[in-house]
Amino acid sequence: MHWRDKQATFEDLLDRNRGRFAAIARAYADSDLDDLLQEILLQIWRIDSWLSVAENAKSTYQKLLQDRIATPLGMPDCTVDLTDEQKKRFAPPHNKVSSPTLAWMFADLPGAGGVHANMRDLMRFAKAQLNPPKDKLGEVIELAWKQHIPADASGPAMGLGWMIHADGETRWHNGGTGGSRSVILINRQIKTAIIVLCNTAVNDEADELAAKLMLEVVVRKAANKPKEKPNGELTEQQIKELKIDADLRSRLTGRYQLAPNFIFDVKDQNGQLMVGITNQETQEVFSDTATRWSYRGLDATLEFHLKSKGPAIALTLHQNGAAQRAKRIGK
Repeated sequence: MHWRDKQATFEDLLDRNRGRFAAIARAYADSDLDDLLQEILLQIWRIDSWLSVAENAKSTYQKLLQDRIATPLGMPDCTVDLTDEQKKRFAPPHNKVSSPTLAWMFADLPGAGGVHANMRDLMRFAKAQLNPPKDKLGEVIELAWKQHIPADASGPAMGLGWMIHADGETRWHNGGTGGSRSVILINRQIKTAIIVLCNTAVNDEADELAAKLMLEVVVRKAANKPKEKPNGELTEQQIKELKIDADLRSRLTGRYQLAPNFIFDVKDQNGQLMVGITNQETQEVFSDTATRWSYRGLDATLEFHLKSKGPAIALTLHQNGAAQRAKRIGK
């Protein structure tokens, strides 16, 4: 019976789901009455939503879950109803003081905590969020990913089923029952998904762990990101990939002005990079890297600044702890 039917009453709804609401009441025994009422109202809304989807499709929640999500994404253990073999692998739930507790049953509320899955399944689910398939399911994933409700005083921005972090990139969702807790965070920008599954009814620990892990990934990737140089100059990684040969030396040759009466004149002479300075003797410099060339017997290094194509646009003289940049002049 759909609780919106004219013959259905609020009492029908409560009677049909009395066990579920009793479990909620036990879980919120130490909470404010407002929290308890808010949770019960949320579950009522969920009952209506999930039953409507199943009824409109003339199917069951279990079959829709299998046909539309689990099977296409290769998630064999994502299910409402457990087989005998799956029951042997089911992680026993525990309450918040780590004592064994009974698993909540969800005959009429499968989407409120009645879906089972393992880490392999959820990693495949996360992979599909990071790189949606090029099909109808992928279109649905993209639709859910988009922001549909802006953030306001009542809470964060929302996609369809996703909460959107203040960074605008991370999507997340969490949930739990009387004996378990789960949370998933996904960030496409850094190509990362964090999933925490816990068979203990912890409060915020699972969420905090997931957030900490995501932050560590962000920091690590930022530290390893090649530092961009000004004016489109090559990054350190790009410089490492350069081959030191005649073509490279030809890109370094030219005249570079540090001051009106201080000009570097760089030439390639028979495979040797020679540097003359105004009113000084010409000397050979030797490659430390493709763009850093040092003198012998003199504590000085020349760093050439290259873009992806063309001659060096400048060089920097590193000597006695100082760095002085000289711009290319002439052709």
